[in-house]
Amino acid sequence: MAEVMAARKPAPVGLGTPGARWAVLIVWFVVCTTDAIGEPAPGVLQFLSYALTGVGTIALTRPGAEILSPLWSWMVIICAIASAASTMYGSASFIDNGMLNFSSYLIGLIFPRGNIAAGAIGGGAMIAVMTALGILMGATPDVVVTMLAIPIASIFAGVIWYIAVSRIVAKERAHRSVAAQRELAVQVSAEAASQINAEVSQMLDQVRPIVAAISSGAELDEALHRKIAITEAEIRDRLRSPALRHPVLAAAVRQLRQRGISVLLLGEQDDASHVISTSLATQIASRIQTSDFDSLTIRTIPRGRYGAVSLHFRNHSSTTRILLDSDGEVIEQG
Repeated sequence: MAEVMAARKPAPVGLGTPGARWAVLIVWFVVCTTDAIGEPAPGVLQFLSYALTGVGTIALTRPGAEILSPLWSWMVIICAIASAASTMYGSASFIDNGMLNFSSYLIGLIFPRGNIAAGAIGGGAMIAVMTALGILMGATPDVVVTMLAIPIASIFAGVIWYIAVSRIVAKERAHRSVAAQRELAVQVSAEAASQINAEVSQMLDQVRPIVAAISSGAELDEALHRKIAITEAEIRDRLRSPALRHPVLAAAVRQLRQRGISVLLLGEQDDASHVISTSLATQIASRIQTSDFDSLTIRTIPRGRYGAVSLHFRNHSSTTRILLDSDGEVIEQG
């Protein structure tokens, strides 16, 4: 009922703009393409997952500055949960699964769209369904916990995004008249759209050569497949770890991925304006280029907590965690 009464309230971010729709659709296309050309070949359930996430993306980015109506918000949630279930039944692995992760992103983005109640219920349902299916399909507890990291992080990031932007808008509106409030809402949406359009332009520059190669009939050999996978990973990095988008670190991560090493970047959405320092990026790049490992997770620590960035190195026999401060100095290792 609360959502029905608030249906005319403007959402605080520009997810209802054309730029936002194209940005999310580009990510969806890259994820689907990467999954479709991978091994093993996708089955009926995977193609069903592609369709469900596509419908969910269209519903999430429905044009307009207002929050989604209950019909559209629940369409997003149902498509996301159904896609996750379809992907889990049709996939051999639940870890670093692009389609499973994208389904979680749709749930997380419900919050900044302004549909808090629907997002909370949908997020809880997503976690419950993924947990139940993981257990029923024989996944070990550590696999289930790792699989749930993305949906939990997506929900957390969506809530923080919504709260941060809502507070900024509320403070500005407190000092303006009704007419000025409307003008501010338009300005905030325009600024969000401008930022999203800039992101879209940069992502298009990354995706365009791949699309051109595929359209021209280029052979989908190992090199092209890896290039697609790296591009998809870099686009995901833009969305979920903005504070780690330092050129020194980005170049080092790309080199690791080109060598076939799995690299996962995690961060806080409200850190978009606080990119890590050059000294910290340089120290991280140096450590990850000289260490021996099979997979790596780099995560920014929320402001106000101990440390700045954590590195998790994994190989077939061990896991190592290193915590760095804002200058790149080691403050904890084990």
